[in-house]
Amino acid sequence: MAGSLSDYLENALMLHLTEGAAYAQPAHLYLALFTVAPNDTGGGTEVPNSNGYVRQIVDAWTVSGSNPTQAQNTSLITFPAASPAGWGTILGWGLFDSLASGSGHLLWWGDGLNQAIGINGVAEFLPNAITLTLD
Repeated sequence: MAGSLSDYLENALMLHLTEGAAYAQPAHLYLALFTVAPNDTGGGTEVPNSNGYVRQIVDAWTVSGSNPTQAQNTSLITFPAASPAGWGTILGWGLFDSLASGSGHLLWWGDGLNQAIGINGVAEFLPNAITLTLD
């Protein structure tokens, strides 16, 4: 599942590079799930912060090659079981700089998912399932 940089991160990196506006690396990256996928400007519909849902820390990435343009999640990412109700159909994901749903900045996003999470269902991403690509 490849993704795209958000407008927020593109703008922050451009200002960092061209105007010296400091961009500080977030302390952690947090994976969020969406029932309506986000896009470069944000948007989408994140799973509500209920029924066991909470963004997951994703700090382990593998960057490949001597000219790195891709990174992939290194470890298994497992969300808590959906309970007492399901979360609906997950259609996209987003990486944020904040744990709290509805806060922080969307940094990277992806779509192309179609995973129904019913009662007691668990969303998981195997190692190398999420790919961040620069082109």
